[in-house]
Amino acid sequence: MTPTAPPAPANAQQAAKAAAEFLQELSSFAQQKGFIWGPAPEIYGGLSGFYDYGPLGKLLKNNVERAIRDTFQVNDFWEVECPTVMQAKVWEASGHLGGFSDPLIVCSKCKANFRVDRLLEELFPGKFVKPENYLAFIEENGVTCPSCQSAFNKEIKKHSLMLRTTVGIDIEAYNRPETATTTYLPFPRYFEFFRKKLPFGVFQIGKAYRNEISPRQFVLRMREFTQAEAQLFIFGDQKSAFTPYERIKDDTLPFWSWKLQEGQLPPAAMTVSDALANGNFKNKAYAYTVWLAYTVFTNAGVPADRIRLRQHAPDEKAFYADDAWDIEVKLNTFGWTEMCGVHDRTTYDLTQHSKFSGKDLSVSDETHKKEIPHILEIAFGVD
Repeated sequence: MTPTAPPAPANAQQAAKAAAEFLQELSSFAQQKGFIWGPAPEIYGGLSGFYDYGPLGKLLKNNVERAIRDTFQVNDFWEVECPTVMQAKVWEASGHLGGFSDPLIVCSKCKANFRVDRLLEELFPGKFVKPENYLAFIEENGVTCPSCQSAFNKEIKKHSLMLRTTVGIDIEAYNRPETATTTYLPFPRYFEFFRKKLPFGVFQIGKAYRNEISPRQFVLRMREFTQAEAQLFIFGDQKSAFTPYERIKDDTLPFWSWKLQEGQLPPAAMTVSDALANGNFKNKAYAYTVWLAYTVFTNAGVPADRIRLRQHAPDEKAFYADDAWDIEVKLNTFGWTEMCGVHDRTTYDLTQHSKFSGKDLSVSDETHKKEIPHILEIAFGVD
């Protein structure tokens, strides 16, 4: 029998319980019907965060990937494939070795580990808590260990998400935690391929690995997973004169700007051109990129009434991002859930890799002197 969504709960604790029960029912259905098995390998007891796709699951996943490819390719993005393992210096340059970590909290009794932000999202859907306020919020709201209901230790640690390996005898390397960084690095080759003209777009669908603290949300939070990420390489002044924007500017999308969130107001349906005109977007190229991310989800079959576009508040977005929006989808299990991030990463990534590699990644054409291109990025998980 196909699992049905749980009824609306009365409070956060009931919501968490109802979501857990529905997730268990959904997991059982997926395993019985040959969609997803695991944690894998099952005959050895399994390792959380790793799953096998059965015959029907692989067919479904292939269909999702096909929809993604079709959407990107029809919008002039070209597919590439890059290695999943790279030397430590790459990840030092990207900032992953020094800063790619999650907040960890430990139960004082059973010693179970939990990722703080995800735990609070599950218990208090829609509530944003700043990292510096995690401990105070946990104490004020009486949050206890989901495993044994005991109190947590009064300390939050940083847990690195990087999976280390060794190449050859002694070369320190890491499994990629995202496809994006590996996609940036062939930029000089792209520039030659695209006849030394910007802008151009590429995308990659492939495996990524993160040493998650306690992946407890079935395939929503895995240690090995498939990502699809697209990058638009563009000169800074081209962002405000981006021709493809003209064909999508009249499409209506559900925008939830940080100002609407701050005022506790719902998302507002408006055209892309209106969103640009009222300051929700800074330029046409980024507005187009957000539209493209939204279109990937609708083309993959996600109902439009279950999608919203949420803008990061100024104190929430990453330091390198000029703008950042998430695609959120309303799930029966976890409510509104971030499924995709769209970032204007400016020149940060190519500048970093130019510095650490010693290679000049600035380029020029007939109308531009040498400069580092900007990157507009769409990043989401396929699973």
